[in-house]
Amino acid sequence: MTLLYVQCIICQNFNVSWQSICPEPHSYKNVKWIALSTEELFVIVPKAHPLAQKSSIKLKELAEESFIIFKRELTLGEMTDRFFKEAGFIPKVTFES
Repeated sequence: MTLLYVQCIICQNFNVSWQSICPEPHSYKNVKWIALSTEELFVIVPKAHPLAQKSSIKLKELAEESFIIFKRELTLGEMTDRFFKEAGFIPKVTFES
């Protein structure tokens, strides 16, 4: 849906689109992406998990883990898919919510 909104902005069908993800913002010459805020994303692990003692981790440290993730049709699902690709792995998904 985001790409449709970008095309509507470019064609001047409307002037503002509220988005929570920004797909390749530099590939659009006639569109300006302006960040309103940033958010932290968290990983939830059991207390006994080896990563539980860390205050932060790199996403690639989770490459061998099983995931409960957001449905890919949802904006946050699209965003996490992109993060996994950038980290260089495809997550092992056990459940989508």
